[in-house]
Amino acid sequence: MGYIGSPTQTAGGGTTQNVNITQVGGASLALGQTTMALSIPVVIASNQSAISVTPAANSSVNVNQWAGSALGTPTNFGTTPTAVIAGSVNASIFAGTTALTQTGNALDVNLKTSSITLNVSAAQSGNWTSRIVGNAGAILDAATAASVPANALYDGKRGTTALPTAVTDGQMVGAMADKFGRQVVIPTTIRDLVSSQTTTINNSTSETTIVTAGAAGVFNDLLSLVVINTSASALRVDFRDSTAGTIIFALYLPAGDTRGISWQVPLPQTTAANNWTAQCASSVSDVRILAQFAKNK
Repeated sequence: MGYIGSPTQTAGGGTTQNVNITQVGGASLALGQTTMALSIPVVIASNQSAISVTPAANSSVNVNQWAGSALGTPTNFGTTPTAVIAGSVNASIFAGTTALTQTGNALDVNLKTSSITLNVSAAQSGNWTSRIVGNAGAILDAATAASVPANALYDGKRGTTALPTAVTDGQMVGAMADKFGRQVVIPTTIRDLVSSQTTTINNSTSETTIVTAGAAGVFNDLLSLVVINTSASALRVDFRDSTAGTIIFALYLPAGDTRGISWQVPLPQTTAANNWTAQCASSVSDVRILAQFAKNK
């Protein structure tokens, strides 16, 4: 009878001898491959599904698939290889590294204090909070009623010694300053919204329009008024900011004289889209009126 392995046999005289087996059950035995020289191959019986193997501690295992999905090719192997996408697994940790943390579906990342460059797509979506810091640490935002920051954002203006090209309504335009940086400010309103209207009242005591009503929602606020009495009789003229409305002010005009008013602050019209009127207290020939007004809302 033969034994698989290294069987021994005791011969007469108490000596032990080695026996080489070349066949088992009439079948020749083949030696193992080069890496396992002199080993005996073993065939698993058909009623055995698997063999339990316990690897040694800290054994290295090469894995090329995870849940049937091929793993990517890792790079920079060393103490901390780069992450490898494994199926639906998004991140892994390696021995000696800090465990990863998560906020919602996002991975928390702490950047090193040393310099690092991140590539960011130029096209972004959503609401972003941005802060611009210049070379001197200038800031754009500061709390009200707080101390002035050490560094602030410098606000420059267009130095002007000649009128720039006009833009159209609604376009972006730069702020204008003189050549020393003093901002240009005009009184009352812009030139395009200032208008004037002349009226002559001849031998009439009826209420007469001196400023035509503005568009819906537009107030015509008075800037100045010049009234000439060319007659030989003095008279009073009453002024209203709507037809048959309340008298706002009156002027007394001596014979052959001129009176005028210039308001430092425009005289506001009570109700939008109304006219201004003048009414002579007596009939003379004639009274001439120049009214200057600003369109406002």
